[in-house]
Amino acid sequence: MSDETGSQTDSLGTRLITFGKKYWITAIAFLVFSIMNVILLFRYNWLFGGQDLQFHLQRIDEMTHNLLGGNLNPYLATFNLNQLGSAVMSLYPKLPLYLFAAIRLIVGNPITSFYLGMILTTFLCLWISYAVPNSVRKTDTLGAYIFAIAYALSGLNVTYNFLMADIGISFTIIVLPLVFAGYYHWITAGKYKMLAVGMTLVCLSHVLNIIVI
Repeated sequence: MSDETGSQTDSLGTRLITFGKKYWITAIAFLVFSIMNVILLFRYNWLFGGQDLQFHLQRIDEMTHNLLGGNLNPYLATFNLNQLGSAVMSLYPKLPLYLFAAIRLIVGNPITSFYLGMILTTFLCLWISYAVPNSVRKTDTLGAYIFAIAYALSGLNVTYNFLMADIGISFTIIVLPLVFAGYYHWITAGKYKMLAVGMTLVCLSHVLNIIVI
């Protein structure tokens, strides 16, 4: 039993090393693009007035306080939103909040943590947008790279990230390539796991987009 566990650990370690050697340049490039996407606003050290910014900042702060208190799944807003016990934490999906709240717990500064969250979400969007086309057309690496940059740094993404500041829709945009590629794999090969994961993440990020999809 111990030998099997050891071999599995070695296999995982070998895969991680191989992955790092193969994609380290791509990872650095995506990190640079992610920082460039945010740095022009981050350097002012204040938050611009997005349409839903105040609403989501209060939800992030609410989640942060609840995590500090050991409540991993709050149903009512008792620290923010006028401290009236609003059910907003139950009515809106909370998946995006965990990422921003976790960064807030580590960094402390709410402005810095918000922009770091945006950098990380852009980085995730780039990786998913790069990996998904590769699952459909394995030989077209350049096409996947171009699609990732064009999609993750598109005007649509910038609009939802900063002009509207709607982190729920922003998270949905991140996983949309996963949904469409998953649908392709389902109808062509009967493989449904990618589609199931993508739709689940959409549902946990922004419920209304389930209807649109």
